[in-house]
Amino acid sequence: MTYMMKFVWLLPIIHVIFAMTSFFSGYIIIVAKNLTDPILPYISDGGAAAPQSGIFGQFLNMAAVILGIVVHIRHMQLRVFYNYNGDRPPWNKLNDVLLVIGYITAFGMSLVANFQEFTIPIGHFFGAMGAFFCGLIYIWGQIVISLMKKPRLAPQWLIYVRIGIAILSTLSLILHLLTQWTMLFVEKDANGAMPKYTRPTHIERYTSDSPFYVRHLITTSAEWLLVLSMEVQFLTYSWDLKNFSLKWLELEYLGELVEGGRIDIRTNKFKDHKDIMNPSTISSFPRIRNNPFANIAFTGETTEDYPTPNSDTLHF
Repeated sequence: MTYMMKFVWLLPIIHVIFAMTSFFSGYIIIVAKNLTDPILPYISDGGAAAPQSGIFGQFLNMAAVILGIVVHIRHMQLRVFYNYNGDRPPWNKLNDVLLVIGYITAFGMSLVANFQEFTIPIGHFFGAMGAFFCGLIYIWGQIVISLMKKPRLAPQWLIYVRIGIAILSTLSLILHLLTQWTMLFVEKDANGAMPKYTRPTHIERYTSDSPFYVRHLITTSAEWLLVLSMEVQFLTYSWDLKNFSLKWLELEYLGELVEGGRIDIRTNKFKDHKDIMNPSTISSFPRIRNNPFANIAFTGETTEDYPTPNSDTLHF
């Protein structure tokens, strides 16, 4: 049994749709319930309490699963396109490392979905840090491969756009951490002393005359900018996948012989022994080589400068 997916480029788009639904549904609900001000809560505030936490978590979990699939396909795609089946150059090792980092990013996103920020803050914290830091490392690693390897899966202008977005994401993360973990942008009182700050146990809400108001706005704005720019980055991977197709879930029947025949998994009928021994009549597709989950194939056009990879490596 096999499933051919010709529109594999839709997967990054589906991931972004789920993620955006999670972020903005939570935001809309807590603003509508007057639990926070429109400008501007943390993203995780939208999943801090029921019922919005259920919606937030459900869509973010689905986004995390799709992101893990995209990371896996991206890994196979690079191996196929750059013909890594011969020797094992540093680029192949980097691709393997990025696969693990991408999985951690998706897992961190799932932790954020399942561990609410005030209920289980330690789980939420490690999930967010894993998603942010590993996500940025993954993005920069993909950019390095795109710049250094030829032929390129994406046009040069798109690579430059990705670099610009990655710089924005990196600066946003730095600003977010600086303002969240320091007293930067906090106004001193009339005596020149720094006001006391205690870690919140509920959604933070400050009036414009609060010494923490500016700091809070900068912190939350940096977080939104970080997350949205990373999602735009993942969205651009659709371009790279447009010339690839995917075969998903191949299965071979390995049961015992019954009366000299074997069950045909497509028709559920017995086959004669002579048919079984004929490779052209075997009921299932060949086992996947080197990968237990899926096959991916390059279907795009090639040029004289950028030839098609060796046919032995097209199906991985």
